[in-house]
Amino acid sequence: MWKERSCTTILYSRCNYKMNCNFWNSAFALFAFSLLPGQVVQHVQAVLIDFDEPRKGPICVATRVSDSVTFKWEEYHNLHELTDENAYRYCSFASATKLADAAPNSGVSVRLGSTPTTRYFSCSKICSSHGHKVRLCVVGPSEPLSCPCAGGREFTGDVVSSKASRRNSYSKLDGILWCVAYVMIFFWTRYISLAKSQTR
Repeated sequence: MWKERSCTTILYSRCNYKMNCNFWNSAFALFAFSLLPGQVVQHVQAVLIDFDEPRKGPICVATRVSDSVTFKWEEYHNLHELTDENAYRYCSFASATKLADAAPNSGVSVRLGSTPTTRYFSCSKICSSHGHKVRLCVVGPSEPLSCPCAGGREFTGDVVSSKASRRNSYSKLDGILWCVAYVMIFFWTRYISLAKSQTR
């Protein structure tokens, strides 16, 4: 007779081995549970950058991919996003994207995206004469919060709000492990069925 708590199964063709069914069922359940995508807590901040500051020279600001960034200023600056490091270094606005005209502005928001990168912003009026530009280093959730600033100074934007958010840490590797777990559990259930039929 097949018993719920213990069973005799043939593990190899040459020997019999007694084991506890509940133990193995629990082991497989824990294994499958361990493959569930985990939750990663991120602290999302709304960072406010005073765009009047770089009129004294370039500034560099470090933020995270989860943050939101807003530029504000009281003087008559315009705001452009430059294409790359060279455009930033030489104040080249040929391919720049204008984000705001020259006037005081209470807030221009910038979407950071989900990929670590470096972005560049400037005022075309006094970029060359005053070095009015901003290097924005967007780092990953677990990276050090820093922004190298050769020829300028690191600047900490004002954090106007902060909240915790959660995201799944699901990856391609998790998908592969799920497939492996499914195959293992499938063959394990077939193996148990075979063991039952042999002990009746």
